[in-house]
Amino acid sequence: FVAGGQFEPSGIFTEYVTPEAKAVLATYLRRSKERIVELQNSGNRLLYGVAERKNYTLDQVIKAFDEGTPEDVVAKPRKGTLPFKSLNGAGREYSNWLMNPTILLPKLVEDLKAKHVAFEQRQFDTPADVAALKERIVINCTGLGAKTLFSDDKVIPQRGHLVVLQKTDPKQFYFFSGGCSNR
Repeated sequence: FVAGGQFEPSGIFTEYVTPEAKAVLATYLRRSKERIVELQNSGNRLLYGVAERKNYTLDQVIKAFDEGTPEDVVAKPRKGTLPFKSLNGAGREYSNWLMNPTILLPKLVEDLKAKHVAFEQRQFDTPADVAALKERIVINCTGLGAKTLFSDDKVIPQRGHLVVLQKTDPKQFYFFSGGCSNR
């Protein structure tokens, strides 16, 4: 339950290539947004570690947003000058949410346990072990182990950069992202 991130399909959207698959991803994203909005309206968003944030980027295509996310989930960005003293060139501002997994994931586990959802940890040694599951819902926690389990050389480790700044301004509630080209 470590790290943190904004609400976006990140690199996963590239796996949804056909129109049918893209529609499935769009449905997932819309349902997720509906749940986030439901939490916001209930007054429980902080209890779940979800916070509204602005995400600033350089003025470049951010494929996860611009191609992988329906505009009714994350609206098109506002374009203009970035609001930073030392970086005030052309940029984009997306309205988005921060998901804090150190709060969100334990709370979701708590909610599921309160509804008497059974948790069962298993070790999978072959794809047949996975195919033999009778459960309709499975939380995949194989992570990098999926490379070995499914003999998939396309699975590669990736690590994002999480930078925690000492807060210098109490009104500083935003992201700055957009890939390695943001130097």
